[in-house]
Amino acid sequence: MSMLLERNPDGVTPAYQTLLPLLTRPVGLWVTTENVLIAGNIPPLCRMLQAYIHRRVSVVIEQNQLDPLIGIYHRLILSTRYDNYGLELISALFETLPMYDQRIRALSPSLPLTMCHYA
Repeated sequence: MSMLLERNPDGVTPAYQTLLPLLTRPVGLWVTTENVLIAGNIPPLCRMLQAYIHRRVSVVIEQNQLDPLIGIYHRLILSTRYDNYGLELISALFETLPMYDQRIRALSPSLPLTMCHYA
């Protein structure tokens, strides 16, 4: 599905917009009810969220999904196995979001020095 979104010439259609809140829910797709990450879902979910961010970050902001995305980032970087996916996700946000967004600027102390120049 992320490949279809990446290659869709119309951008983020209304059908894809309805999926975004479901993708950012913590319990279900990302973690179990016991708060354990679901390993098989993490790579495709991260790619799908990156596709949303790169295609039209305004949809993410309009649907108030920025805070859940930052929460997903924090959850992923706590795991040494999945921290690279968290960094890819936050990198996509840094590449596309306006620099005045305070929620992203507040993250800069926890990011590696190579990424701090975005803030």
